[in-house]
Amino acid sequence: MTPPVTHPAATEAATLSPTSAIILPGGHVALVFAASPTPLPADGTLDGIGPWACLSWTTPRGHAGLALLGAMPPHGAMLRLAQGRASLRLSAPGDLDVTATPLLKLVREGGDAGAILAFLRQHAPTSSGDLAADFRTRSAERAGFVEVAARTECGGLFLQGWAHAFDAEVTEIAGLPGHDARAIAVARFEREDILPPASGFCLYIKQVDPEVPLPEALFFERGGRLGRLDVVPTMAPAFRGPTATAHVRGMLDRLQAPKAVLGAFRRICRPRYEGHDTLSSHDGPVAAALDRVLKAADGGLLVSGWLLDPLSQVERVILKGSGNLYAPLHETWSMLPRPDLNAGFALDPRFAGLLDDRDVMHGFVCHVPAQPGRDGGDLYLELVFENGSCLFRPVDVMLAQGDGVLPAVLSGLSPHEPELPVIVERHLAPFLAGLGRRTEPLRRIGAAMPLGPGPAGRDVSAVMPVAGLAELQPILATLAGTSDAEGMDLTLVVSRSVAAEIRRPLDDAFHFYGLTGSLIVVPDHATMAARLDAGTAAGNAERLLVWQSAALPRGPGWLARLRVEAERVGAGLVSPVLFYEDGSIYFGGERPRPGARGPDCLRAGLGAHAIGSDTTRAVAAGAAEIALVDRSLLARSGGFSGHLFGDTYTHLDLARRLRLAGGETWCASAVAFWMVEDPRPEELTPFAQMTRAVDTALIARRTEKGARP
Repeated sequence: MTPPVTHPAATEAATLSPTSAIILPGGHVALVFAASPTPLPADGTLDGIGPWACLSWTTPRGHAGLALLGAMPPHGAMLRLAQGRASLRLSAPGDLDVTATPLLKLVREGGDAGAILAFLRQHAPTSSGDLAADFRTRSAERAGFVEVAARTECGGLFLQGWAHAFDAEVTEIAGLPGHDARAIAVARFEREDILPPASGFCLYIKQVDPEVPLPEALFFERGGRLGRLDVVPTMAPAFRGPTATAHVRGMLDRLQAPKAVLGAFRRICRPRYEGHDTLSSHDGPVAAALDRVLKAADGGLLVSGWLLDPLSQVERVILKGSGNLYAPLHETWSMLPRPDLNAGFALDPRFAGLLDDRDVMHGFVCHVPAQPGRDGGDLYLELVFENGSCLFRPVDVMLAQGDGVLPAVLSGLSPHEPELPVIVERHLAPFLAGLGRRTEPLRRIGAAMPLGPGPAGRDVSAVMPVAGLAELQPILATLAGTSDAEGMDLTLVVSRSVAAEIRRPLDDAFHFYGLTGSLIVVPDHATMAARLDAGTAAGNAERLLVWQSAALPRGPGWLARLRVEAERVGAGLVSPVLFYEDGSIYFGGERPRPGARGPDCLRAGLGAHAIGSDTTRAVAAGAAEIALVDRSLLARSGGFSGHLFGDTYTHLDLARRLRLAGGETWCASAVAFWMVEDPRPEELTPFAQMTRAVDTALIARRTEKGARP
């Protein structure tokens, strides 16, 4: 029988034979391959050593490259490769070294010096940084000289000299003490004392320590080769301050580079903000101002202002700060009509014959997201003109807090503005979302005044905002002589304008019907949520009954049943079902739906049969008209006011925050109320219309992001 043929490649692993090994500090090793017949894998795991990282390329003699390891591998160590590739065996290196000499040989034989240096920076351990520096210094070819230095007023370093193959294609420079590599802008200029292809150069490095010393040489990479710029030992001391700026300005007309690169040099010479207003005294046809800059608790800013620029001379409008805030308003602002500016500047000689009454889009509003670490210091407005000149104006910032912030935010807007939805979504809602929870200042809320015999300290407090005695009479009559009245104190919240008129009749009614409770007076403009918070703060009952006078109980004993259901389901908010007087459903609750933004009652208008059995089920939100809620859970969720400004969606926002605080919202089918329809159609003022638009955007934003309470 003929024995089977055995192929060596099938039984023996191929061998990688390093030409040299460079011993690095800490025991790390760089293996150098000059002409390996076997391709060098980019990654793998070496038995007993750990990860293998390798840079390789092909040469006429085979495969060259270098690999970095955590320790010197023993002869015959196995390199394990991923994805089912055959393992490789590693032989002992031909010689040992502690310098970059073996790497220099690779470069002389065609290796990419820039790629090798980048590989060392990425993969070599920090402790072996001397290898990269040694390689860079010894492999770089002398390309030119640095002859002039300037420490610019804007905190950068400007260098000038001459060189070969040094132009705008070079984007990094290395060699500055304390920096591995820095981004640079490079421009060329012609010099009569230097023969082509050499030329003069200017380079600029942003944000350099003004006291950092210049090294003997700087290094750069271009086209796979490393270049060296020697600093002339006899170079004069660096220019500083205005002298440095003047020197750079004198070079601008000679520089050759792409527009973006030249812009970096022009910015060096741009006027700097010195703390005073130069915009107001400008004699050209440009005027601008910021009407208001509001700052939210999260550091975000809302900027509203205007720019009158009939000749379109202004290229950029930027809000800056001494703490390095940089906000290009023109990139994201939304424009607003300001016809008043045309009239106001009609007689200004600067704008004579330049203003078109048809063009009124001079106003703007802009949200500036928080820039952590950069929001300190003084703020100022900077206008940058097409010719590079600048004008400045100091800016005052107002901290936005309390309910009074909304009029300031909506100032200058109209509900009829075509772009209002975009303005709300892009600017107002992001800013207002950063305010955090707002509370009505306690000094605006009067002390609780007893009604009837006063509060009896019961463990349910019914908080009911009312406008007058007439709407309250059905409630009082329904409660008279019932166990429901005996189980709660009734806290009425009224506006200051009607408090004096109805206090005495309310007190008489409480005595007549045998009710206990108190009266709280709030400002006339207080929202429903603020009124509920005021009523909540007036007592310390364990449970709160939010109750509006439009909801009437269908019979006695409802409070006990509602409490039983609340105890059964645990911490949360429980609402009864609500029926219109014709028996159709007003509120029957909906189960929470993923992504749903509202509790639209799909049963609305149907008969009682659509409610189902007498069960208590989780719903998207409780009824705005009546609900029983645990006080401690309400406190953890942030109260009724939450993060909204109007009343339309208070119950939706509260439901979301209750869940985030560990609670749930429920509908108790076993408890039923009548819903008295308001015959008057709702008429929203322009301010209320915009408030509703803002709240809609805030609800959507917080629902999508799952914001915490």
